[in-house]
Amino acid sequence: MLPDTAGQRRQDLTEKLLAAFEGSVPHVWKSPFYLFGLLIVATVILLLPLVYLGLIVLTGYGLYYHILNHVDILDMPARIHGRGVIGIMTLRLAAYFGPILIGMILLVFMIKPLFARPARSERRLSFVRENEPVLFAFVDKLCEVVRAPVPRRIDVDCDINAAAFFRRGFLSFLGRDLVLQIGAPLVAGLSLREFAGVLAHEFGHFSQGTGMRLTYIVGSVNGWFARVVYQRDTWDEQLVALSQEQGWFRLFFLVARLFVWLTRWILWMLMIVAHAVSCSLLRQMEYDADRYWAHVCGSECSESNLKRLHVLAKGSQTAFAFIAHCWQERRLPENLPSLIVAEAERLSPEARQQIEKDISESRTHMLATHPSYRARIQRMRSENEPGIFRLAEPASVLFADFDALCREASFAYYQGLIGPEVRREHLLSMTQVVRKRKVLDEIAEAARRFWTTLDFVTRPFRINRFSPVVDLPPKECLEQLKRARLALERSQQTIRREYARLRELDQTISNARQAECLLKAGFRVDPREIGLKKADPSQAHQVGRQAERDRRATEERLAKIEAVFAMRLEAALALLKCDQVAARLRNAAVLRARSEELLDVTAGLHRVEYLLTSLRLNQNSLRAMEDAIGHGHEDDALIAQTLRLLEAQNRALKELREATKEVCYPYEHAAGPLSISQYAIGIVPAVNDLTGTTAAVVSCLDCLFPLYLRVMGDLARIAEQVEAAVGLQPLAMTEDAPAAVQPS
Repeated sequence: MLPDTAGQRRQDLTEKLLAAFEGSVPHVWKSPFYLFGLLIVATVILLLPLVYLGLIVLTGYGLYYHILNHVDILDMPARIHGRGVIGIMTLRLAAYFGPILIGMILLVFMIKPLFARPARSERRLSFVRENEPVLFAFVDKLCEVVRAPVPRRIDVDCDINAAAFFRRGFLSFLGRDLVLQIGAPLVAGLSLREFAGVLAHEFGHFSQGTGMRLTYIVGSVNGWFARVVYQRDTWDEQLVALSQEQGWFRLFFLVARLFVWLTRWILWMLMIVAHAVSCSLLRQMEYDADRYWAHVCGSECSESNLKRLHVLAKGSQTAFAFIAHCWQERRLPENLPSLIVAEAERLSPEARQQIEKDISESRTHMLATHPSYRARIQRMRSENEPGIFRLAEPASVLFADFDALCREASFAYYQGLIGPEVRREHLLSMTQVVRKRKVLDEIAEAARRFWTTLDFVTRPFRINRFSPVVDLPPKECLEQLKRARLALERSQQTIRREYARLRELDQTISNARQAECLLKAGFRVDPREIGLKKADPSQAHQVGRQAERDRRATEERLAKIEAVFAMRLEAALALLKCDQVAARLRNAAVLRARSEELLDVTAGLHRVEYLLTSLRLNQNSLRAMEDAIGHGHEDDALIAQTLRLLEAQNRALKELREATKEVCYPYEHAAGPLSISQYAIGIVPAVNDLTGTTAAVVSCLDCLFPLYLRVMGDLARIAEQVEAAVGLQPLAMTEDAPAAVQPS
């Protein structure tokens, strides 16, 4: 396109957008009593950090007083001689210098939150007027109609959100120096009318200068409290490490950790007070901003817009699940906003009905900073506004090259989320993404139809590639296939019942193991949660053993059912090798080679299924230990129990890595051909590395169980193609039969 033509089109579009605004939004009046209340809240919020500063001064003065006035503790009585001198002197040194050491540590950890900074946010793209003239003209007009200050800069990221804030924080507090932050998925998934309503809501917060600044103070202080209470850094980790060292000197660091915990408890109390004082007024601010939303795009549109945002949020969840799968193969969709919108459009009617139900049943909690969506919709309806802007074109027309923008924003988001290891060669075009998603959907659907309720996580499925069925004549093989299909069709209820019982017993075993570990480490466990009469390690062990016995009995019954599933698959794969059947298939040679490759993988995974089961069941107990340690509940019994679990997990990881290093990963990977070991495990952390081992086990299980389901789905898809070639339709599941279970 010629430059002058592009410029003329931008000019025409700008004029069309500006002309579409039919009037301005009436001023949302706030009573003096409301502003006075907001002033009181902001004053109280500002006083809370001063209370904390007073505690720091008091602690410092106590340390100063001890240093000056208790030095006589070091004086030794003249009547003590001999061996008693060393012991008495050691105690006196500890009594004098111990509080100094603990007090200094406490002061450091009390002062540190004053300089806490927000965690580094993901990278985003920034634009000024010269970059996107149409967008800025649209935003300027919108600010004019809602009487809000105009932003100097517009940032774009990949969140499903929009926000306006002071560009330089408190340095811009007294001016009108704003930044508008836009989530690209909003632009991709909304019309111009809907997008204008969302931005009007954000600018509505800034339409009142006094309220805007007081609200900024409240939000900043609340955010600071949340960071200093929950955020941890290397200093905290070092203090924990010192308190775990051997020797009596660790006592000082344990006491210091106790005082640091008390400090954070005080901060937590102040945070709750600040939150409780401010939440009611913050909810009112949201109602006021929603009025701008309804006046700009209309009450009816703003209601559907809120629901649309829920749909996009749900699409984002499924999109990120897909991204997690892609990154296991070191691939990423190059256009995240388009993927989110596509996933939102793919939502089932049941999922959309659930969203409607969640909105209609939502309630406003007492400490919530935002009203419930139900309450907000009711307020919007009460405005009964037609809206002053009603253009229904896609919001993406505001940008000169929205696709290129989304690709750049996605790459910046991935690098901020994952790190610099993300490179552009890892990115998949949307055409490749659609093709990959289609294949995965077909595999999942084939697994759902073919394997029905089989749970490959709780009980891995065995396939005998050397089954006697392979040597049967084609006619007898076909008869075996038909008999297996008929038996499965008649046994749906039995299959569902037995696998439901298996999952129930598996959960009992996991709970019992977790309870046994916690009880041995000295923790309290509610016995009713796992069916115990009393909280006792031997009781938990007994419950677990009984569940294991019941599980074995259930597995014996399941073995007969699984034999029928196996017969169906083995007969179909045997028919694939028959020339008469192969002639009816367009790609029989490819399917044969593919089935052999997949069977190699299933054989490799079958050999290590006991390791996968051990890792999975022990992981729940290890997470409980990690959570207990993270909350400061440490003693020798807990450490010893945690180390035993770590050794077991570490040993299982090493055995699993060794056993799968010759098994080839059957799908495309950015790194080229690699083994299952390289795909799922990599480097095994040190035995005493709790965080590293936990992450390694979770990563391993998140790779291997979905891989197992994918392989079984691929085999099912091949078998169904063979069945279609011999004139058999896919088996229809009964309506209440759940799909094959896939781990989250």
